[in-house]
Amino acid sequence: MITFFHQMPGFAFQLRAICALFAVQGALGSLRTFNFTVHTAQRSPDGYSREVYLINGQQPGPMIEVDEGDDVEVFVRNELPVSTTIHWHGILQRGTPDMDGVPGVTQVPVPPFKR
Repeated sequence: MITFFHQMPGFAFQLRAICALFAVQGALGSLRTFNFTVHTAQRSPDGYSREVYLINGQQPGPMIEVDEGDDVEVFVRNELPVSTTIHWHGILQRGTPDMDGVPGVTQVPVPPFKR
């Protein structure tokens, strides 16, 4: 005997409920916003004082912690006298592939003293 899903009203309802649950779960992600300021400072990471690049006063830069499904928005303020970029490891970038890659080739650098 062959039974089609539309002949099983209880199963069809459960299937629709499960699909709706997954759709809602994906839509529940939050927008997470971070502000990074890239600048220089004198530090002695190896015992010898030198000028280093910092993000928000930290080296390495601050950790970004988000939940799966969240959207991430990062604003970068470049306070360096040269252009800069940030390389994002392990982040799927839907619609923003130009925000990662080779500076000046596939990624537009942030000019000095700009956001």
